[in-house]
Amino acid sequence: MLKKKLSVPTEWDRMLPFCVFAHNTSVHESTGESPFFLLHGFDAYVPWNAVPGHEVSKYAVDLDSYAQEIAIGTQVAREYARDVNQKMRETMKSRYDKDKRVCRNPPKVGDRVYLRIPSEKQSVQNPKLVNPWEGPYRVIDASENSALITLIRSN
Repeated sequence: MLKKKLSVPTEWDRMLPFCVFAHNTSVHESTGESPFFLLHGFDAYVPWNAVPGHEVSKYAVDLDSYAQEIAIGTQVAREYARDVNQKMRETMKSRYDKDKRVCRNPPKVGDRVYLRIPSEKQSVQNPKLVNPWEGPYRVIDASENSALITLIRSN
């Protein structure tokens, strides 16, 4: 945001407070609320949201009940933001896992597997023709995120 607003790159320090305010008062996708609202319990006062000629109410407000309403509202907003954030985390995790092809079927003891060695590609002149897989190997011991393997000797 700061990079887009600068016409003179050396004046970034003058624009920084305005960019921070804009960021803190914008509704974020991961929480569904602005950081300012989640921290203070009310939306930030900005001049363009004020209604001209709007007068202060003549009715007295009980400050204790008002403070309690603000506290309850803030708590509800934070719980809502936590729920939205959790859903967003799950969505991002599923996208990440889908893109990264997380192993859905981990190897079991006795399985035949191949070992991928990506460093071999870097040491040769034409890496496109290098087979990064080595093996076959036999799984001797397997855990949740690793496996002990031994090379199957061919006769």
